[in-house]
Amino acid sequence: VVMDTSGSMATEGRYGTKLKIAKEGVKRALKVLSPDDLFSLIAFHSKPELILPFDYPLKEREKDIDEEIEGLQAGGGTDIIEALKEAAKTFEGIEATNKQLLLISDGIAPEEGLEEVLLKLKDQKVEVVAIGVGQDANLEFLKKITAPWGGKVYYSPEGETLPEIASREVGRIKASYLYLKPFNPKRASSHHILKEISDKDLRESVLSGYLRTTLKEGSQMIIATSLDEPLVAVKEVGLGKSLVYTADGEGRLSGEFLNSSTFNRLLAGMVRELFLQEYGDVEVIGEKVVYYSEPPLPLNTPVVGTVSGQTPFKTRSINFERQGINSYEAVLPYLPSGSYFLRLTDKQGTLLKEVPLGVSYPREYLITSENFILPSLKNQEGVTVLGSFNDINKLSVPTGKNIIWLRSWLLLLSIIFFLLELSLRMLGIKGRDILKKMFPKRTLPTREEIDKRKRFLDIFKGDVFTENVSHKHH
Repeated sequence: VVMDTSGSMATEGRYGTKLKIAKEGVKRALKVLSPDDLFSLIAFHSKPELILPFDYPLKEREKDIDEEIEGLQAGGGTDIIEALKEAAKTFEGIEATNKQLLLISDGIAPEEGLEEVLLKLKDQKVEVVAIGVGQDANLEFLKKITAPWGGKVYYSPEGETLPEIASREVGRIKASYLYLKPFNPKRASSHHILKEISDKDLRESVLSGYLRTTLKEGSQMIIATSLDEPLVAVKEVGLGKSLVYTADGEGRLSGEFLNSSTFNRLLAGMVRELFLQEYGDVEVIGEKVVYYSEPPLPLNTPVVGTVSGQTPFKTRSINFERQGINSYEAVLPYLPSGSYFLRLTDKQGTLLKEVPLGVSYPREYLITSENFILPSLKNQEGVTVLGSFNDINKLSVPTGKNIIWLRSWLLLLSIIFFLLELSLRMLGIKGRDILKKMFPKRTLPTREEIDKRKRFLDIFKGDVFTENVSHKHH
């Protein structure tokens, strides 16, 4: 990161000075980094200053880094060219798959010597991206700086978007490359998604690669790669959840793991995690709600549920039916996508349980008797409708249709030829004799035929024929 600390960066805006916002952007970018990443910070005004070299122990000295960044002051002129030269010097000898220079400045500076330093950075395979901060940012100059890489310039007139842009750009350069080496996944946590998958199952699984990324703040890693980066991770999003699998569903990265029973069990666990909402003694599966009372309620005790939401949603009541000693079931009414609360009480109104409900998908995609979309989907080629979550374990990755078609026809042809050969042998006819009749051998020419052909060829070699052709050509 090359950060402008010139006097113009002291300009006050709605969200503080330009420099204050730039500092926050650098801090946010640092949070995206993982232990094996390299990071360097150059601050510049009238001259550049290397604040953090590439070999600085980032993770061990986070507090010192914050103090270094906060200690930067605005003042002096703006010499972007010298700062870029210092950056090119810093990149010398750095071996990395992806290299990026993130320039944060208002772009008010002389341009002499720009072309030379950009050529050097391009030779070093360094991508340059710029963020223009402040309403007076010189975007045209920043576009010239980034022109060899497509002119990628972000503009943050008030600065409020700068920290997000900086962290996103650093995250993009980190996640924009693939790890293409076979590896064995490993358990990263005791999450219930893995309750049907043992450590041995994971050790015996082999993937061909994955998309390298960083675990986002607030996320939980479930399965890790050999580099301790996320293969499967989950994050709470409001009342819902987000799951990520950093390999693929086509086999290029997942390899044979995609066809294994371990992957099918993992897929089943991931689907259950997304669609099954558990709140201790209350489970919500699609449109069905199951309540487990501990201790069991008296036999004749009814359980009543009320669903409430934001205005103008009207509170709706649902009746639970007893299914066992301590279990009650009910069917939810139609609920548009949104957030709700389910309140369970007994007949006297005593509160038994209150849980949040998140409806994040349209009701027509649920498997119900009155569903009008599923029947049409079932008729489409390649569509499978599951009757329950357990059916996910039976799924396997389909083979390409063209391969199946070709395999069937080749098998049919081989059977036909086998039966034909068998029938001919029973009739005393050999296949070799038939081929001889179909493709008889050519007989050798007689002596007279050879002499006749020689005399014919001699005509073409004669002078008379050549002269006639030449004369005609002229």
